[in-house]
Amino acid sequence: MSEYKWQNITILNSRNLRLDGLFYTREEPAAITLIVCHGFTGSKEGGGKAIEMAEHFAQFNIETLLFDFAGNGKSEGNFSEISLSNHIDDLKWVVNWCRQIKSGPVITVGRSFGGCAAIAHAATDTNIDGVCTWATPAELRPLFWGLAVEDPMESSLVHLENEEGTVLLKSEFFHDIAHYNLTEAVARISPRPLLFIHGTEDETVPPDDAKKLYDAANDPKMLRYIPKAEHRFQDTYQDVWSVCLEWLNLHFQ
Repeated sequence: MSEYKWQNITILNSRNLRLDGLFYTREEPAAITLIVCHGFTGSKEGGGKAIEMAEHFAQFNIETLLFDFAGNGKSEGNFSEISLSNHIDDLKWVVNWCRQIKSGPVITVGRSFGGCAAIAHAATDTNIDGVCTWATPAELRPLFWGLAVEDPMESSLVHLENEEGTVLLKSEFFHDIAHYNLTEAVARISPRPLLFIHGTEDETVPPDDAKKLYDAANDPKMLRYIPKAEHRFQDTYQDVWSVCLEWLNLHFQ
């Protein structure tokens, strides 16, 4: 059996922007392929934790594809022009690329805002076999309006302040998320399995948002709270991995 190795990949989206990716794979077919969607202002490496997760999951014959959404990390594009619609489009092209070379189950794993993209994408794209979200909001408007310095309806450029500092977004971002109802979208993913993971001490996204998504979803579904975990799961990420592996083994191995 060949060893797992990291491959640098580039995927073109519909806006002709190159998405930068890393694929931890091997020559023999893997049991499962995970596509990881990073969070708001994040990147595919996840500060090194996503790399570590991929290498850990490979022990269980699971390969992992990490990528940067357009405007993030090493992908082309301007961060100020990101939107949920663009994230969904990026994910669509990443999934299509993966499906061209893989025949086994493909699962999306979305962290925070990346989980919103994973839910909204799977609601309309049957190329995905399951969805797992980490610390993902159920209601976008109160979250992002609460971070905005200017009124998004009156300013063309809006500053958002979060724990990482200040970022600049075009007001179209706010108009775009108004078109999405994640509780309605998550209800359309069944019968494909869903897993919702949230920290009990999440200071950014209320822990009750996971329950809202879970209640709106149809079976098969699972909700797990990680005790004492904050939004980034800094000290509890291995607990999250264990829950993910349990769920993957239940439904896909």
